[in-house]
Amino acid sequence: MGVASVPAFALQGHAFSSSFGSAGSGNGQFSGPNGVAVDQSTGNVYVADSANNRIEKFGPSGAFIAAFGTAGAGNGQLSDPTQIAVDNSVSPVAVYVVDSANNRVEKFSAAGAYVSQIDGTSGATPFGQLYGVAVGTTGDVWVYQASGEIDEFDSTGVFLMSFPCPCGPSPGFGVDSHGNVYANWYYHVFEKVSGLGVDIGTVDSSGTDTAIGVAGDDELYIDQGTSIAHYPASCDPSAGRCTPSDTFGASGTGSIAQGQGVAVDDASGVVYVADAGDNTVKLFTEATLPDAATGAASGVA
Repeated sequence: MGVASVPAFALQGHAFSSSFGSAGSGNGQFSGPNGVAVDQSTGNVYVADSANNRIEKFGPSGAFIAAFGTAGAGNGQLSDPTQIAVDNSVSPVAVYVVDSANNRVEKFSAAGAYVSQIDGTSGATPFGQLYGVAVGTTGDVWVYQASGEIDEFDSTGVFLMSFPCPCGPSPGFGVDSHGNVYANWYYHVFEKVSGLGVDIGTVDSSGTDTAIGVAGDDELYIDQGTSIAHYPASCDPSAGRCTPSDTFGASGTGSIAQGQGVAVDDASGVVYVADAGDNTVKLFTEATLPDAATGAASGVA
């Protein structure tokens, strides 16, 4: 009998699973994919295909379903769409898109039919450059301007409130189940701010942050450009800088070249990353990984 070392598998992390998309303008192809969002009722995935001025819709595994939006400034048209959010508080869902070059947020049905738009004329200030949109659990719509102003609207586009954020101007925005918002600050940090505009603290400070995905249980997935930092729901930046529970996508098969958007399917745990560097969407799934802290566990041979 002797003592042998066997791997320890105490860490629950994420591993690359698959990808979909390629460079181009055809169905299922991308040119600079940016934001990504998940319909939690179906698992369908919406991707902002920015340079092609459209939104593409896929099944959970990446099967192309439809595309909507054409280049222009009319209702239902898009010019450099970037961030995207799905309102899962209604059935069927509603899809909100930051129509960046037209300085507005457009609302579409789940099938891609134009519904309405929010242009900021009813807010505290008319919209300038927009850097993010997010939808709360009650259907309220939050819009993040490059000026740092954050505006809240109801699901019909009626202005509710506004406050200045200690953040901006950098793309990336999210809201959790408690109405706290997360906004990027010069690509350096993601700041957590209460729904009343009170600064709670800094969550992440990679210096390369581009986007954030907030899971239904308030776990955070922050796109650091070439990797994803995963923070537990217990992250409380008011008590000090948080520590990621794992970081993934930085190397190996499926490594992220230029992440511009991240979203998670709450039911399956799949994390979707819009990679503008190679015009794909990458899927990462939860996996049991060796525990780097212990390296190995003792066993009896």
